[in-house]
Amino acid sequence: MDSLRLYSVVIMRHGQVILVEWLYLIIILAVVLALVFTIMIGRSQGNKEENSRYTQQTGRNWLSLSLMYIAGILAVVLLLITFL
Repeated sequence: MDSLRLYSVVIMRHGQVILVEWLYLIIILAVVLALVFTIMIGRSQGNKEENSRYTQQTGRNWLSLSLMYIAGILAVVLLLITFL
């Protein structure tokens, strides 16, 4: 008996077929890239020098960070709506 490999398949709106394994690969790649870029920013020279304004403007910093997260979440939702 031939061995069967079961593939998890997502059938998209336009009849395209994508293997779930590819989606996992894309997600893992995005996480790894985010980690690498976060480490690069953390080790940058500009980040090593203390900025006194940064510690005084915590409300503005939280707002900026929150807006970046909201933009990222919206981008992911739009991509999912577009491609699925």
